[in-house]
Amino acid sequence: MNVKLLNRNNKGVTLTHEGEILYKYSETIINSYEKMQEELYSSQNEKKLAYIESIESLSLNILPSVLFKLKNKFTNYNISLVSNEDSSQNLINNLADISLSYKKESKEINIISKLIGYDNLVLVGNSSFQDITIKKEDLKTLPLILLSDKTYLDEVIYKPLDLSSNYIDSINLLYTTNSYVSCIYGVLSSNALTFVPLNVYKTFENSNLKLINTEDFNLSLPIFINYSEKYYKTNSEVIKYFKSVNKENVLEYE
Repeated sequence: MNVKLLNRNNKGVTLTHEGEILYKYSETIINSYEKMQEELYSSQNEKKLAYIESIESLSLNILPSVLFKLKNKFTNYNISLVSNEDSSQNLINNLADISLSYKKESKEINIISKLIGYDNLVLVGNSSFQDITIKKEDLKTLPLILLSDKTYLDEVIYKPLDLSSNYIDSINLLYTTNSYVSCIYGVLSSNALTFVPLNVYKTFENSNLKLINTEDFNLSLPIFINYSEKYYKTNSEVIKYFKSVNKENVLEYE
């Protein structure tokens, strides 16, 4: 590439600005190459490919049973599932065929988005937490583990709870994480509380968790199924069935 990619010193190795650019594009190139291989393999075996990306909450609990039904009905499909909170770019670049997310895609990019239900957010702590019900104001003093790097959080959590953009300085924050599983294990090993989708709570329901009632607020996230117009033209029956089964399963958890 005729550019310097790495900075090396006695503290270790870091990427240069040019290295960061190469890394960003190489990820897309490698993902494209791997998906091409999957499609070629499927085609040689007279099968089609359904490459599905989904929010973590559904990947953990609902999708395993949904994909079992999907595979039984469409035996000529190879199905791949990846957890990803924002599949917008992968849908545009044909690196994903279908996605389930909390984000409605723009019509301008030829991606179709359909609302299929809502993911209720619940407040959980470990079994030693004494209170059964709390109010919004209590959250400013209680120790919290909060999600980070999730694009929908400002609108659905922080604003309804009257947490400002510099909420880190105004609450008792233990830590932030981009993983629901990390939130759960953090709560199990501390006296903190956290917000997770109901589907995630159901996954760990038999562990040492306690569901905390919220007296003066309720939080929920819209769930969208997203797919390209091009993919729908040749795989409409798969998408329709996948959509309908997800709707049924999401409603069960509301």
